[in-house]
Amino acid sequence: MIGATAEAPTFADRFSAARPGGVTTSLPPGAAEAVSTGAAGGAQAAVAGRARAANFQREIFPLQQAIPALEKLGPKGTGPGTDTINNMKSFVLSNIPGVKESDFNGTVADYDKAKKIFN
Repeated sequence: MIGATAEAPTFADRFSAARPGGVTTSLPPGAAEAVSTGAAGGAQAAVAGRARAANFQREIFPLQQAIPALEKLGPKGTGPGTDTINNMKSFVLSNIPGVKESDFNGTVADYDKAKKIFN
C-alpha cells in the first residue's frame, strides 16, 4: 500500500458506527401516555385548587367566629371534662335565681358556639 493514501476515519464515522440505526427521533414506548397522565393530574389539581380558593371565606368564617368565644373561655375553658362543667353551669344558670353568666369564666353560649363549630 505504498503510495496509496487511506483517509483516517472521522469522528462522525466513528459515532455512526457506534450507534447502529442512526439517531433516534421518537420518544421511548410509554412516554406519550406518561405525559398525558401527568397533564391530566395537573389539570385536576388546578381545578381542585380553584375550588378551594373559591370556598376559602366559607371555610374560614366559622373559625373567625370561634376565636373570640375561645378567648373568652380562657386556657382552661376547653378540653377533657369541660363538657360536664358547661352542663353544670347551664343547670345552675337556669335553676338558681340570682346567678349571672358573668359569674363564670366564659359563658355557656361561648362554649356552645365553639363546640358547634369544632364538632
